[in-house]
Amino acid sequence: MKKTLNIVLGATLFSSAVFGQTTDLTAMEREAIKMQKGAVAQQSMAKEQQAMAKEQEMMAKEQTQRAKEQKQMMDVIKLEMIKDGLIKKDGNYELMINNRKMLINGKLMDESTHTKYIKLINSKRNKAFGEKEEWIVKESKQ
Repeated sequence: MKKTLNIVLGATLFSSAVFGQTTDLTAMEREAIKMQKGAVAQQSMAKEQQAMAKEQEMMAKEQTQRAKEQKQMMDVIKLEMIKDGLIKKDGNYELMINNRKMLINGKLMDESTHTKYIKLINSKRNKAFGEKEEWIVKESKQ
């Protein structure tokens, strides 16, 4: 009976060892699947980040282009104000313009000057000056 018990006990131990390995392999397979899913998620996030980086780059280019256009427009406006004798070529100035009035260095401009500059601005940007829009431009030479 002792022999039989040992054999049964040995078989039980062997069976546990085999099933333990099988369980370990299953756990390893589950871990591998988790890692694969994690890798797929990381790849997806990397693609999203690349797309966002491209979008940010395009937005930066657009902002740079708008800034360049605004500077060109302000150069035209400034030259026109110099030509009209409203500011000095190398002087400091402050321009405030909206749909109701225009001030240069705090001095209110007449309606015809105001209308002229609103039309000039509208023609340079191909859209009407907004009802609530207001520009304040300060330039100082040091």
